[in-house]
Amino acid sequence: MNELDLKKPIFVIYVNVNGRSSPKAEDMLLTVKKHFNFSNITSWIIASDHNKIDLIWQGSDYSDTPGITNIESFESLILKINDIIEILSSGTTDESLKMSLRNLTLERIL
Repeated sequence: MNELDLKKPIFVIYVNVNGRSSPKAEDMLLTVKKHFNFSNITSWIIASDHNKIDLIWQGSDYSDTPGITNIESFESLILKINDIIEILSSGTTDESLKMSLRNLTLERIL
């Protein structure tokens, strides 16, 4: 079982897999995972309809105020992690991931 190390920065990497077959999308995600595998950061890679990297936690080893970037409290980190887990657990098909990410984005906007 993995541990969440809050001493390290946490990045969420959204990878655009639109228009790719499932095997091609999986290959792309594995390639990104291979290139973003560093011992001094935690990175979560999510299939999406856009490319984006979010820093959601600065890490206590690298900041006097590690807090969450652009978010006010630790509870927000927990909520964001829960959102990501919910997206990943709701289904693994491209369509279900797209719909979940779209809904999450709309919830944050509204």
